[in-house]
Amino acid sequence: MLTRLALVAPVGQSQQNLRSSLSRPLVYSVREFHSMVDVQNGLKSFPFQVLVIRLPTFPTAHVGIIQKLRSAFPHAGVITVSPQIDAQARFALRGFARHAFVDEELEMQDIDRLIAKVTNPNDVAWARMHPRAKREDMAMVVTTEDVYQQEFLHEARFLNYSRMGARVVVSANEKNLGLSVKSRIELRYQSSEDPKRVHRLEARVAWIRKTSAIEAALAGSKTTLGLRFVAEL
Repeated sequence: MLTRLALVAPVGQSQQNLRSSLSRPLVYSVREFHSMVDVQNGLKSFPFQVLVIRLPTFPTAHVGIIQKLRSAFPHAGVITVSPQIDAQARFALRGFARHAFVDEELEMQDIDRLIAKVTNPNDVAWARMHPRAKREDMAMVVTTEDVYQQEFLHEARFLNYSRMGARVVVSANEKNLGLSVKSRIELRYQSSEDPKRVHRLEARVAWIRKTSAIEAALAGSKTTLGLRFVAEL
């Protein structure tokens, strides 16, 4: 059965790229909307299952847009595509039902998987952890100082782990890590199957959340990182 997609994107290169990514006539039935006038006139008349909306930036102020869309179309999934997604916006919508972010530069290869996820949110496969790691296992985040190519090791703890990425808490504050969104890091962790083996993955930082002043006072400075895996080293 075809999945019906409503694509909301202004005319331009990004719209063409999305059209190309979603051009799977045996999988998707796509209707395009290029302006808010188009959306107002036609969106409610098209029985879509997933709304794919492209925005040039996604600051925290845009969280209300997604909340309004979910209220207007409670039975549809929403995929937000943007090249600039604020970390706090990701955090604010982290548990929002049937919604997913796609970083236009780093995550477009995952859009089919995410469409399937918001279409079938109760699929138990999505809740399954990757077999190579257990929840709450320890890890090491390795950063590199570019000038001297010196490695810095930071203790970390998994919050969750999937085939595409992970969330980890690092025992350091944001300033000491020297990381920003899209920074490359190396993630090292002990195999859950073979204690003598250490896995090494290259990853990009998808978002960063630093601890609040209250959290830092109670438990020390820590930083939560959202990681997107690039390659196994």
